[in-house]
Amino acid sequence: MSSTKVCRSCHRPIKSIPHNVGRQHYCARPACQKERRAAAQRARRERSIHQDEYMHGMKPDEAGWLMQNPWFVGLISQWIDSIDRQDIEAFYRKLCRRGMAILTSPKMGGTPKMRG
Repeated sequence: MSSTKVCRSCHRPIKSIPHNVGRQHYCARPACQKERRAAAQRARRERSIHQDEYMHGMKPDEAGWLMQNPWFVGLISQWIDSIDRQDIEAFYRKLCRRGMAILTSPKMGGTPKMRG
């Protein structure tokens, strides 16, 4: 049981196997696969433009944590009385530096191994 679709690149008919019916949009020709990869890259870049506006300069794990915890961004926004993303990002970095300084200070029993 297969479904006939049209390749988005060369517009020739392609036969999809049942488990790929809703996902396959390009045929197996090398030029079409190249176009498929280019289109996927464009889509990733477009998505990342909007995400990276806010997360620019952050480590991926930091950016991911903030995206999963928007309340923290709101809390920073309240503290600094600003909704400007650059202000929030700068304050977040300042908090991270201060936190690491506290955690790695001899008074807190921190060691250089805790950094990272």
